[in-house]
Amino acid sequence: MDPLLALSAGAQGLGRDEISSRTPEENTLKNAEVHELSFVPLPVNGEFELDLHRPYIDRVALSCACGGVMRRIPEVFDCWFESGSMPFAASHFPFEKKDWFKNHFPGDFVAEYIAQTRTWFYYMHAVAGMLFGSVPFRNVVTTGTILAEDGQKMSKSKGNFPNPALIFDRYGVDALRFYLLGSQVMKSEDLNFSEKGVKDVANKVASRAENVLAFYELYPAKEAMKDGEAPASSHVLDRWIVAKLSALVGDVSSAMDAYELDRAVRPIATFIDDLSTWYVRRSRGRFKREEKGGARETLRYALVELSKLCAPFMPFLAEDIYIRAGGRGESVHLAEWPACADRSTSSFLRQFFGVSDGASVLSDMETVREIVSRALLARAKAGIKVRQPLETLAVKREEARIQAQAELLELIKDEINVKNVVFGAPIQEEMELDTRISEALKKEGQFREVVRAVQDLRKENNFTPDTLAVLSVATDDAGIVFIKEHEAALKEATTLSAIECTDSAVGEKIIIDEFSFVLSLTP
Repeated sequence: MDPLLALSAGAQGLGRDEISSRTPEENTLKNAEVHELSFVPLPVNGEFELDLHRPYIDRVALSCACGGVMRRIPEVFDCWFESGSMPFAASHFPFEKKDWFKNHFPGDFVAEYIAQTRTWFYYMHAVAGMLFGSVPFRNVVTTGTILAEDGQKMSKSKGNFPNPALIFDRYGVDALRFYLLGSQVMKSEDLNFSEKGVKDVANKVASRAENVLAFYELYPAKEAMKDGEAPASSHVLDRWIVAKLSALVGDVSSAMDAYELDRAVRPIATFIDDLSTWYVRRSRGRFKREEKGGARETLRYALVELSKLCAPFMPFLAEDIYIRAGGRGESVHLAEWPACADRSTSSFLRQFFGVSDGASVLSDMETVREIVSRALLARAKAGIKVRQPLETLAVKREEARIQAQAELLELIKDEINVKNVVFGAPIQEEMELDTRISEALKKEGQFREVVRAVQDLRKENNFTPDTLAVLSVATDDAGIVFIKEHEAALKEATTLSAIECTDSAVGEKIIIDEFSFVLSLTP
């Protein structure tokens, strides 16, 4: 197009279609012809800067195809009505997609910041009510305001906020996401942001889950199982963690159905703690044995199902767990959400284990853990290490259900490190420990201290659990007698191929009561 013609057409406010529809004579400028260009004045403010606001825009007049003049309509409708029309205008209803709109209106949920309650949310309700006699959405997720740690508004000028990039680098994006989703900000309340809170999530939730996963990789399951298929183990710890997982599925699912994200997040942290500090710790010995359908398969099942529950809240950690624990799908984010038929723990346990009262598995273990917690507190008050065996724990209550289950009794004895547990004892306190230490109990405690020292050496040397090592011990005659007396048990407990008594004093020195040892390990 002739540049002068384009200039003339632009000055008249003509569009492309209007220019192309004109006759050749109208689209031709003759040489040396004087041609007046009547430019539409651009709106400028007092500084002669382009300004499209009132009152400057009111000076603009454009030519219309009808021959008239176009000017801004002075009456302006509140722009929030346009935003409030989103539920139907986004699909271009009523001009098209009428059937689609009928099946998708009102929306399942809307999510926005708390200030939108008086603007966007309000106008959506007003418009939908006037046009359809309906609400525009069924559920709402409204967040509060994230403030600085001292309660002040975060501000660039004050610099009273942490660098998000540094938070990501230090703790990971999943930790920050989990921290915020589990906070009161998800209930429309203000949150004083705390970096320590993010750090706690990173250490107590994310890192703890990663540690459980790393432990599983040392003893991976041998049997290939489908996702969602619980192993048929009768061991009380396996039944308990599956019951806890089933309850977790119900808790998280019901909270998600109610759009209460903070309530959905919190039980996940509790489950990870139970999985790590109780199930894995109490099951370590079983992982070394080849048990079909036992601890290894149960832990794999728990990790894979846990990854599905974590996916909306910690997507990167969830994907890592799902892949490394042997999830059968392409991605955890494409997997089916875990669910029981009726989300009932009792029904679930009856289905998989034939337990008549599934809830009792959870309540019995809670009783066991309560007894253990109080007994360990009594140990601490008496100043006696847990590695030192004691003879008897006396419990005032009868606890008939616990007495009837040998596995639970063994859990209590192993965790507290006592030889016997007596229920219904005629004592004043709720429970009492016999703190008298016989010579035999003292020797057993000393043996456990040696085992702990050797295990620490294995860890320092980065030995895997199946690495056979040779232990060199430098000690006196009494120490040699002690080591020889416990040689077989020490080799089994610490995966040793041999124990050599030597005069060399190179290694880790430990003192246990009257014994002094210098220990070193070689593969």
